[in-house]
Amino acid sequence: MTRVLIVTASVGEGHDLPARTLAAQLHEECPGIEVVTEDGLPVMGRAFVLINERAPGVVFFRFRWLWDATFWLCVALGPTRRLTQKLVRVLGSRGMLRLIHRVDPDVIVSVYPVATEVLGGLRRQGKLDIPVVAGITDLAAMHYWAAPGVDLHLLTHPESEAEVRMVAGDDTDVQAVHGLTRPEFARPCDAGEARAALGLPAEGKVVVVSGGGWGVGDLESAIDTALALDDVEGDRLSLRPERRPVRAARRALRDRAARPRHRVHGTDERMARGRERTRALHRRSHRLRGARARLPDDLLRLGTRSHPCQQRGLPPLRHRRGRRSPARVETGVARRVDIAARTGSGARLVALGRFARARARGVTADWFVPALAAHIPRLASAYGIERRIESRDRVALTFDDGPHAEGTPAVLEELARHGATATFFLVGEQVARQPALAREIADAGHEVALHGYRHTLLLRRRVGALAEDLDRAVATIEEATGVVPVVYRPPYGVFSSGALALVRARGWRPLLWSTWGRDWERRATAPSIARRATKGLRAGDVVLLHDSDAYSSDDSWRRTAAALPSVLEAVAALGLAASSVTHST
Repeated sequence: MTRVLIVTASVGEGHDLPARTLAAQLHEECPGIEVVTEDGLPVMGRAFVLINERAPGVVFFRFRWLWDATFWLCVALGPTRRLTQKLVRVLGSRGMLRLIHRVDPDVIVSVYPVATEVLGGLRRQGKLDIPVVAGITDLAAMHYWAAPGVDLHLLTHPESEAEVRMVAGDDTDVQAVHGLTRPEFARPCDAGEARAALGLPAEGKVVVVSGGGWGVGDLESAIDTALALDDVEGDRLSLRPERRPVRAARRALRDRAARPRHRVHGTDERMARGRERTRALHRRSHRLRGARARLPDDLLRLGTRSHPCQQRGLPPLRHRRGRRSPARVETGVARRVDIAARTGSGARLVALGRFARARARGVTADWFVPALAAHIPRLASAYGIERRIESRDRVALTFDDGPHAEGTPAVLEELARHGATATFFLVGEQVARQPALAREIADAGHEVALHGYRHTLLLRRRVGALAEDLDRAVATIEEATGVVPVVYRPPYGVFSSGALALVRARGWRPLLWSTWGRDWERRATAPSIARRATKGLRAGDVVLLHDSDAYSSDDSWRRTAAALPSVLEAVAALGLAASSVTHST
């Protein structure tokens, strides 16, 4: 009996789905075959589980800039990539050999790039005499997916063959195949039936907002971009429902439920049954991305830039100096985006992600240095960023990310009960949804401060775009509260040097914090929040908490509200008063 070992990684459908579909096809075509599917991460060791499974759950949702930087170092930059690959092979080979010895397969198939690298290394070193097959379901970044020593590479995108051969060498066999994705997507589907199954209008364009298996990205902004198109009749959210950004995006769509132009759909089955290809949109061409965006009738990715792991060589649809690429309309032909081909270093920049593109636009290393000021007091002092206030009898309480329909009233109630005031760093898009709550904060005597209009990382934003964002936030907050904020804290507490200069030019006061409760974490509890927020507390400290779960784990505001009485009691026990920032000076 032939035995096939499939090595995957349970970090997303991008790897698990090919493993399942391949196993199902093998059983269908060869009834007597034995297929063993194993998760390669625990097999290779705890370090692989930590870095590839657990860490992305934090990095993708709170420190996405770190993912761009890591990808640039470990995949895009040659010397560090080779060092990373060697380290992966050294650390993962022993566990992989134990698995192979236990299963004793006739063929090994890897659908996870890290496992592919380890297996290819074992083949090159002569430690493995079993044929190895690599399944590649991505379009680009073949330095990550392909590996020398692998006998056969199976591609879902034939366009990647040249890059695979460049990485793996001429000794490997490369074949473009079907079958590594859901079979429903390979069968034709009537557009009318698909729209009826999804409850969509019979006519009009449909935009698919997708963040992949991890649900990565600013999905709410993508939805806003889609809804801003006048000729879009609906948008479908096809993502894993358990991911935090997906839940936030679903909440955002439900908040807009009064608008009948959009619907929320689940993942996998309904989307497969309702398969329909979307025509290339001719408006806002700088916001479109797709694997073949040059062609009509193809799916498009929303966002101003392509994902760093995908679409290598696809040029951006905006010229380097901000001029939009020309679009053209041909008589009797579907609209399509006219993209000028780019080669050389320009093409490589598309694959390097926002980190590298920021460097290419002339951003110096100093741009990133203030990002660590929240965690390095001396660095904050060097840049003149306040972490504390000058007071001998007060502690400043601050709340980020609001207002929130439930969290903000709960916090306001506790503050009123203890006779305390606080500073609320408001997000413009949340104020636009809850203007009455923002007004209630100001009317209760609390300080209103600025947290931006969009809750996005400043390292990725040009100064001009940030200026527009802050102007919009100030206008929204002033309209709702009648107050012009003068204190600013960036999302995630991460400054860029350009953002810091802009804030100072506006005459605002940049402020971070000296102690926090880490109340956004899923594992946080009311006691842990109170313990962290008050550990080593002294006069002049600035305490960071959150009255909203819009950008953190679900219902985190409940834990914060439950911890707040203990925090206020600890402040009072020190003989200090809890107050807002400016009232404390």
